[in-house]
Amino acid sequence: MISSSTPRSDSQTKITVGVLVHAPPEDCAFHHAVAHALEALKEGKQTYLYLLHHAVRGAHHPAMASLEELGVRCFACSLALEQEDMEPPAWILPAGLTLLSDILLHSDEIGVFNPS
Repeated sequence: MISSSTPRSDSQTKITVGVLVHAPPEDCAFHHAVAHALEALKEGKQTYLYLLHHAVRGAHHPAMASLEELGVRCFACSLALEQEDMEPPAWILPAGLTLLSDILLHSDEIGVFNPS
């Protein structure tokens, strides 16, 4: 479960940030998404990153390493991984659109990064 349905005190619960990346790693929007997630993590926010479509190709991108170190919860679209014929790093979990829906529903802040 991403967040509780009970009222929360901001002093007790972290802000939840959902970041949806649709841009491939060669697109500047991919790098903006990584920077957005990195900033949220540095601010102490609970951060979920979902790689969709061609963004899954960025799963092994060096820029992702800093996100792993800071504790991002990262998921990659299972169908996109299959279509790209690739395996993500162990810390990036394959997931379906139901999980993406939960991230979007339960996030206090949402960032969506599409290709330029």
